[in-house]
Amino acid sequence: MRILYLLLLVACVNASLFDWEKLNKLRKTLSKLEAHLDVDRLLAIRNRLESHLKAPKLNPQQQALLDQRLKSIKPAKRAKTDSITEVNEESGLSEILYQGDIVLTEEQAEELIEEQRDERERRQAIIPKDYKWPNNRFYFSFYSNTSEATKAIARKGAKFWHDNTCIDMIENSNARARVAIYEGTGCSSNIGHLNRLQNLSLNNPGCTMYWKAAHELAHALGLHHVQARYDRDNYLKLNLKNIPVSFAIYSQTTKFKLFF
Repeated sequence: MRILYLLLLVACVNASLFDWEKLNKLRKTLSKLEAHLDVDRLLAIRNRLESHLKAPKLNPQQQALLDQRLKSIKPAKRAKTDSITEVNEESGLSEILYQGDIVLTEEQAEELIEEQRDERERRQAIIPKDYKWPNNRFYFSFYSNTSEATKAIARKGAKFWHDNTCIDMIENSNARARVAIYEGTGCSSNIGHLNRLQNLSLNNPGCTMYWKAAHELAHALGLHHVQARYDRDNYLKLNLKNIPVSFAIYSQTTKFKLFF
């Protein structure tokens, strides 16, 4: 953590924003994170991923087409509510998580890195685990200090997946392998079933909306962000300069088995 504090201090100085109040706020944020997230481990995972993942690029023809289309685009009206990305950016959480809100294990990070290797190297790759929930049963519970408002939102998000998929969303605080929901610093979750207790954060009030709870529960079920689909570029014209490296598209034959 001392290294992380030093990096934050350097960032403030370099940006000519040396503000002790702001720095102390970041320290308080990190202190909250330490209860359920290993900040140093997550930073190491993120740095390793970014050193291996290939940034998406447009060829000249694609860039010309995009430039032409951008001229006719008008900014879309959006709700005043902050997105998950904005909530996590405000807290600094997005700086340590994969794609802004995903808590990866070291093994999952290695599997994603393997996707960037060529076919010859992949034959020597590790065999990934299956992150599906056994018997289509997803168990969740709440930390004792979770507010009733957050519990209600989380239960509504769980009901959405229960009603619209083949997964049984079961609230059970005695299940050994379950998702424990708490009111953390932002919106975040592990990805898929890890065969142990795993945490899911719904910040109050930043993440206490039904769709945000459903989004994080989707990660816990095993779903990645749809904008990283292998066929994304077949249907969308994106300004890839605005796309983080971590949103490089996945392989069609991904070995990172996360879907139910």
